[in-house]
Amino acid sequence: MDTSEYTVTDQAGPKVAGRVAASGDILTLTEPEARAELLAGAIVPKGADSKAAPSQAGTKRLADTQARARGADSAKAEAAAEPSAQS
Repeated sequence: MDTSEYTVTDQAGPKVAGRVAASGDILTLTEPEARAELLAGAIVPKGADSKAAPSQAGTKRLADTQARARGADSAKAEAAAEPSAQS
């Protein structure tokens, strides 16, 4: 199976893909080993900025889902999740 090199980010815990790792370490992983860690922001492909913030796509949707789970109105949750546009 093909492998690729990945850099451990500051977001990673003490273990990445079942291996003890620290921020800045280089790991050689297969695509299945890397998949969840990439989604979690624990690793980035080697050469990418390891300090880059993970994707924020879906965070508004997550906040809305969590609010609805608590019984809040989704419109109120959306308003609370977005920063105020006051000047």
